[in-house]
Amino acid sequence: PRLHGGRLWVLDSGHGRLSVVDTATGKAEPVVELPGYTRGLAFHGDFAFVGLSKIRETSVFGGIPIAERREQLKSGVAVVDLRSGQ
Repeated sequence: PRLHGGRLWVLDSGHGRLSVVDTATGKAEPVVELPGYTRGLAFHGDFAFVGLSKIRETSVFGGIPIAERREQLKSGVAVVDLRSGQ
């Protein structure tokens, strides 16, 4: 979790999402779904940098939703424009 721009941001690795949390209700709202297991989060201005990785061990990652897309996942860094979610 990271605070940025007065908002609480979290990674939902099991779905490959960047989400923002409403601190009043505790509810996480997805901002964008990414093509990888989300593993790191940093910010610069209006941009979020999200680390992505593939998953390899089905026994460790079995049962999580992103495992269903295993063949489509990528490793790298995604840059997300926080103004648009793109």
